[in-house]
Amino acid sequence: MRNDIVVEAEQLLVTHGFERFNFGLVAEALNCTRPNIHYHFRTKKELVGEVVMDYVSRTESTFFEIWRGMDTSLSEKIELTLEFNFKRYKRFNETETTGRPWSLIARMRGSVEVLPPKARQALQNFGPHIEAAIREAISFSKGRGELLADAPVDEITLLIVSIINSAGPITQDAGCFERLETLYRASSKIITHAYGNTEAPVALRRKVSSTGSGAMPGNG
Repeated sequence: MRNDIVVEAEQLLVTHGFERFNFGLVAEALNCTRPNIHYHFRTKKELVGEVVMDYVSRTESTFFEIWRGMDTSLSEKIELTLEFNFKRYKRFNETETTGRPWSLIARMRGSVEVLPPKARQALQNFGPHIEAAIREAISFSKGRGELLADAPVDEITLLIVSIINSAGPITQDAGCFERLETLYRASSKIITHAYGNTEAPVALRRKVSSTGSGAMPGNG
């Protein structure tokens, strides 16, 4: 029951935000009573804190798998990141033009002051953790010759991290997913055009076509 509450609360927090979220919504969604929810979580703050920590942990694990765990080209890592965002977007948007909230991280950044300390810290650490993983991946791509020796690691990292950190607001401002998709792919093309090593072995430069959306890890 506790896990069911956390799963349902995540969905409701994304759609309703912290202010409009309450135990009544969770009880209604699970067809149970408020006391059932209170049995596992004393307060709304406690429940939201657990949801946030679980969500951030799963999201970081996916990004770490893409940027640290997969031996793929930089362009493919960007494509996999795009696919991961799209899967989460589709959970809350029937079409690509709905533009509804879909990222709990984006939602909770506006309510970080109400979170328990551990959840607040997890949310605040998300950006730096992802930035470190991406910087490592770019440095690795540069070291193995996929990128030119003069490729600016910090600037490329900043470009990609800025899109990841703003993914939710970008789709909401645009009212669709297309703008975010364009930004990811345009950034990939710019990086490849400006700093891709055309003399590197083809295996380092090609897009790994065998990795599709069905192979995405941790898309919950």
